[in-house]
Amino acid sequence: MKEVSREHLLWTGLVAVMVLIIVLVSIFSLKAGIFDIYPYFYLLPIILIACFYPRYSVYCTIILGWLFLGLVSLYGPADIRFYATSIAWFYIFVSIGIVISSFASQLRHERQYHAIFEHSQAGILTFEHDSGKVIAINPQATRILGFTEADLKNQRFSWLWSDEGELEVFTAGLAREHRVTDMTAAFRKKDQSPVQVMITASLSPDKVVICSVVDITRRKAAEDALHQAQVNLERQVEERTIAYQQTNEQLTAEISRRGEVARALRASEERFRVLYRDNPAMFFTLSPDRTIRSVNQFGAGKLGYMSDELEGLSFEVIVHSSDRSALAEVVDSCLLTPWQVHQAHIRARRRDGSLLWLDVSARAVGRPDDGAMVLTVCQDVTERKRAEEALQQATKKLNMLDFITFNDIQNTVFCLSGYLELEREKQSDSQIRAYLDSQASFVRRIEDSLRFTRDYQSLGIYPPTWQDVHQVFLFAISHLDPGTLTREIAVDNLHIFADPLLEKVFFNLAKNVIDHGQNTTAISLTYEKTDASLTLIFADNGIGIPDDRKETVFQRSAAGKEGMGLFLSREILEITGITIRETGVFGSGARFEIRVPKGGYRFTGKI
Repeated sequence: MKEVSREHLLWTGLVAVMVLIIVLVSIFSLKAGIFDIYPYFYLLPIILIACFYPRYSVYCTIILGWLFLGLVSLYGPADIRFYATSIAWFYIFVSIGIVISSFASQLRHERQYHAIFEHSQAGILTFEHDSGKVIAINPQATRILGFTEADLKNQRFSWLWSDEGELEVFTAGLAREHRVTDMTAAFRKKDQSPVQVMITASLSPDKVVICSVVDITRRKAAEDALHQAQVNLERQVEERTIAYQQTNEQLTAEISRRGEVARALRASEERFRVLYRDNPAMFFTLSPDRTIRSVNQFGAGKLGYMSDELEGLSFEVIVHSSDRSALAEVVDSCLLTPWQVHQAHIRARRRDGSLLWLDVSARAVGRPDDGAMVLTVCQDVTERKRAEEALQQATKKLNMLDFITFNDIQNTVFCLSGYLELEREKQSDSQIRAYLDSQASFVRRIEDSLRFTRDYQSLGIYPPTWQDVHQVFLFAISHLDPGTLTREIAVDNLHIFADPLLEKVFFNLAKNVIDHGQNTTAISLTYEKTDASLTLIFADNGIGIPDDRKETVFQRSAAGKEGMGLFLSREILEITGITIRETGVFGSGARFEIRVPKGGYRFTGKI
């Protein structure tokens, strides 16, 4: 049984006492012949009941009206004009109850749809299809794009796109099919930096485009204008409540004005209802016991149902049995930490029995003891999941094939090297020995190519990590014999986000100095920092690299082993957006600049 709040009990008791007092005052007035004042006392409980109990206000108003007429018939004079006036008061009471209860219901519905729009986990914005001007944008969309609402209001939607080609694809798809689903695009933030978003859009019948920007993490405050409108409406309600105690002429004018307000509220409610219903994302509102309170048409259609078929059912009914515990954990976590976003990856069962993979983002609004609900946004990632599984299987098979082939070739090359060495030791003919030396050189080149292939194959297998540059550089040169080379390392506390093969980059740079650096006596590793990036500088004091070879040394076809090593180094760094180039002056030494973009470096103690 639903618990009744103390506030409602207090108001109920107050209204009951008020009605009792009014009955006594009515009896006294009727017996004393005072007929003009006591009917106005009935307006106050009618207004209170309509405001706080709009669902029952009409019934209560009728009951009060019949009570009023009953007292008139029992204690009033037998005068036909007096009875006619009393019946007119009865209809006035009922009209007031109907108008105020309708207004209170509309206000409650508007607040519900406004809460869904404002607290959605997807960024939502709308713009006019013809002019392209932005009409409305929710706080989550402003966080994704880095703008304030004022920046984007009345701006052209195309102004956000950084790639004209993607904008043309989006515009063509919207014109052709009136919707664009799960399109990946690059938007331009306020600081001109790019941001990748997943955008889904649909064109409504009134030529307004509704866009949903997914995978967001932050949310802005609600629109000030809408909040101010709600404050104004509440103030008007209070003012008009007092006005209902005035003359019949003032009451008639107020009823007419309330009708206009009610129409405006219905129009506002319809706008939010359309936004929720036609949004191209799966929206659910859940009770604390995981019962579906509401679901938009897009979400229900994805599962093969109509919205009213799912409302009232437990959300667990459509969730795969193995994932129900994950769903329960998300809902419970939302209720324990209201306003915090929680996510899960679950499978949902459609009406035809097929499964959908869903990315679920949820947040609780309110508290469990005060009618809390959990706002849930689901994205269909079934195709992406299937593609990932297929890619994993293909990668696994290719890696196995590469491993078997690599080992077979490596074993064969090792045996061939052994036989060539045995043959060379048995030969006394210098020319034949020279041929054998050439063959051994080719075999070593095959071995170098195999090692290069093995290293290149390892690129991107493991995810990038934050790595201590000083420590990685020391590990890299520990595998080499630097001889008399001196070194200067000035990168303390610097970490960069790079592929785990970063050590191989420093190894290749140092090995090239040892193997090919003429007259080199020192190497150094330092850095230079700007507002936009950080540049690692690896340099030596040898003769350097000629200007016509500064770029070709990074190519796979570059002559010598250094071409293979530097080619691999550039490939390793590019995985996380890091670039490398040679900028030294020929004759003064080599200088390799490794540019790390903003966000790809940090210092310990300053994170």
